[in-house]
Amino acid sequence: MSATDRIVRTVDFVLSPEVRAASDGQLRLTGYAAVFGTVSEDLGFREVLEPGCFRSALTKPGVDCVLNWMHDDGQPLARQSAGNLTLREDSKGLMIDATLPDTQLARDAVELVRSGVVNKMSFAFSMRGGRDREEVRGGEVYRYIEQVGDLHDVSLVTHPA
Repeated sequence: MSATDRIVRTVDFVLSPEVRAASDGQLRLTGYAAVFGTVSEDLGFREVLEPGCFRSALTKPGVDCVLNWMHDDGQPLARQSAGNLTLREDSKGLMIDATLPDTQLARDAVELVRSGVVNKMSFAFSMRGGRDREEVRGGEVYRYIEQVGDLHDVSLVTHPA
């Protein structure tokens, strides 16, 4: 896989229970698109995100991440440049805070999250300019992501990619 390939990873059950309609009547989603230290499913190797791995990608000039529905660029829910998506890295992982526009897609997304039907988030990234290391443990290859190159989107999803 080349460093410029778009890679998608899904995280289970990390949406915050604080999925709510904000007091100003807008719809809001908060949660984690990625969690540090968790081991991925078998991808031919196991992948682990290390604390700090998003720091560089989040501060690159011109970064404009989008919150999508099911990684579909035709179904955006929020965007950094629109001022309604905030991404930050904390000690747990990559946290999102999004205030959604009053659209049918946004209302449906919030209700599906609130009801538990949609309970996963995913993120798409590339390793161009990133850093990783590998080690073999118990016959399995583990890839540790030390620095993500580019962050393309974060998404609400039903099934892992």
